[in-house]
Amino acid sequence: MKEMGWVPSECTFTSVVGACVKQGNMVEALRVKDKMVGSGKAMNLVVATSLMKGYCVLGNLDSALDLFSKISEDGLVPNKVTYSVLIEGCCNNGNMEKAYELFNQMKVMGIPPSVFNVNTLIRGFLKAQLWEEANKLFDEVAECGVANVFTYNILISWLCKEGKVNEVCSIWDKMVSKGVLPSVVSYNNLILGHCRNGNMDIASSVFS
Repeated sequence: MKEMGWVPSECTFTSVVGACVKQGNMVEALRVKDKMVGSGKAMNLVVATSLMKGYCVLGNLDSALDLFSKISEDGLVPNKVTYSVLIEGCCNNGNMEKAYELFNQMKVMGIPPSVFNVNTLIRGFLKAQLWEEANKLFDEVAECGVANVFTYNILISWLCKEGKVNEVCSIWDKMVSKGVLPSVVSYNNLILGHCRNGNMDIASSVFS
């Protein structure tokens, strides 16, 4: 295209940046982004979000957050995908304070968080041993009906591993009362929790 004297369109630049990020080639992705800007085309939200995703996958959370701040200053409005990428990146890198800040910022912007965002945050809180924060968020989303069976399974699995079967039974009751059907994973975790606590009769009852 360049040899023909044609300047790639914004769509073409965006596609190539996305492809480079998917291959984990951030050096090339950034080079193409620079060529895009150098040809007079402003960096769009899709390109920016792709680059943030690439930074997060590589564990370079600071660069992703810096880029997020820059596009906000430049007038680009982050969307649900942008926030989802950053929340997941923060959780994977252990920065739960920033993840929760972005989650709340998302709501202030009028973007309703998805169950994916909620589940990502709860996993991150539990991984960081922040049970109270995870439980508080879970209570919020369970009451408003956002929580799905995966949300419940995340908590049930973690509590069973921690030996807190009494808390599991409370969450199980809430799941059933909210009309969320337990899955095979739900039953497996509950059976395992009772077995670990030596409650074989109860485990057998759950199996039945």
